Amino acid sequence: MNKSKPSKTALKVAMNLVTLSTKPGMESLIPVGLIEATEKLLISSGEVSPRMMRWAHSPKMLSIYEAFNFLLPGQFEAFAHRKMLIETQTRKAIEAGVEHYVVAEKCSK
Repeated sequence: MNKSKPSKTALKVAMNLVTLSTKPGMESLIPVGLIEATEKLLISSGEVSPRMMRWAHSPKMLSIYEAFNFLLPGQFEAFAHRKMLIETQTRKAIEAGVEHYVVAEKCSK
């Protein structure tokens, strides 16, 4: 992995959040300022063009994500739920004085 660039997974999650933010009802899940900060970071880093960012906000892109929802129901919104859970837990840990924090998921077969 190139340490000077975000991973493909991180980029995918960020862009999914941007598109998800256009879905009615998501504003209660996504913290104020998160999408704007994500957009600035992606554009200023050169990872995403302003044109691509406009496309991510388009109703057409939202409909594309939702069309694939039949394959993996709930997958699209799960990005936001997981991101917010990790952020909330990380902030709580930092406030409690934790200096090292590991995010691990339990995988079941």
